[in-house]
Amino acid sequence: MMRSLVAKIFVCSVLVQLLTRAAWMTLGALLAGAHPGPGRLLAHTLPLYADLAATTLERDGPAALAAFLARGEQESGLKLVLRRGGDCGPAVGPGPAPALAAPVTHPGVQYCLTADTSASRRHSWPWTDAMLLLELVLSGVFSFFLARYLLLPIRKLSHAAQALAGGDLTARAGPRLGRRRDEAGELVRQFDRMADQIALLIEAQQRFIGDVSHEIKSPLARLSMALGLARREAGPVAALRFDRMEREIETIAQLIRELLTLASLKAGSPLNKSAPIDLTALVRGIIEDAAFERPDHLIRLGCDQTLLQVDGDAVLLRRAVENVLRNALFYAYGGTPVDVAIERLAEGGVRITIRDHGPGVPPEALAHLFDPFYRVDEARARNTGGIGIGLAICARAIRLHGGRVQAENTTPSGLAVMLELPGDIVRAEAGIPSGARTRIAAAAG
Repeated sequence: MMRSLVAKIFVCSVLVQLLTRAAWMTLGALLAGAHPGPGRLLAHTLPLYADLAATTLERDGPAALAAFLARGEQESGLKLVLRRGGDCGPAVGPGPAPALAAPVTHPGVQYCLTADTSASRRHSWPWTDAMLLLELVLSGVFSFFLARYLLLPIRKLSHAAQALAGGDLTARAGPRLGRRRDEAGELVRQFDRMADQIALLIEAQQRFIGDVSHEIKSPLARLSMALGLARREAGPVAALRFDRMEREIETIAQLIRELLTLASLKAGSPLNKSAPIDLTALVRGIIEDAAFERPDHLIRLGCDQTLLQVDGDAVLLRRAVENVLRNALFYAYGGTPVDVAIERLAEGGVRITIRDHGPGVPPEALAHLFDPFYRVDEARARNTGGIGIGLAICARAIRLHGGRVQAENTTPSGLAVMLELPGDIVRAEAGIPSGARTRIAAAAG
């Protein structure tokens, strides 16, 4: 955008100059007929000048004539030559009538003074070219700074909008630009006011979720205790009903825990980086726990022989990987494996890919998988106990570490979720065997 705007302003300024020059030349041509031009004036004055030159030669000699002609050439810019005798016709040269000639007769001697006008034109052209080049350079400099001035608010707004869309509620276009009194300054002020309102609404929503979750925890705990007492007093007759009530209470408790975790992550709580994390060991532990809970699936881990240490929050990273893996196990077809791969990226980061062989998701749902409370299949989510927050927590945890989360459908079926961590928090040491290809059979016992 910057270059195109510079080009447009530059072209417009050059066109204005060319049109101005054309108009000026046309006006000069129209006025030339009404006023005698330099050629006419020279034709009238050259005979008088020739008479003076001849008189100077006869009276004071060739040296005085040379000085006289030199002064004339300096004042007029014309090449002056006085010849004795011969024809006094116009000299031959480039262009129409490049020279004027004036004959003069003194007693017994014929003189001819010629004034070469082409020399003056040749000397004037370099100055004209330099002036045109200077105008073009000045037009380019003016166009660049004008475009920079006009584009600065747009670039600031673009960066602030991108940061705001990425979750940075403090992003603003800047108070400096807001002091401008033109339309761009008003646009910046309106954007900052809009960002302030959005930040207030989101912060109020996060506080509401956190406050409600905290308020529900206490009565829920009391309800669970009361249910335990009632189970002991009622005996085995009402066991099925009490089991159902306990499952519902546990679902509510899980929802509250997830909401509190999500509210804490969105509030920008600092990461607990106590010690470097062995990423391969962390993922292996998660797989072993998941394999014990889901004996109907085979979980395969693929990684190289590199010790990958990450400067991050072990609890959040474990939560992120675990949520994605459990989601893959829930949606994978029965008897099909779930593949987990850890690979180093060319730029120094690391990617964890969790791939299942399930139904996948509709293409339009890929962009919303990591939104809170979003579920592709409501009925299936209820059967598996999903509440639509696990993937949102995963995405927020990875972003707090400076990484990103992506999802894509695989062929012929299934879903792959990629968790990428940046290279500035990853340290790799070669030669530490971590299992080139490990299969963990999900068999309990």
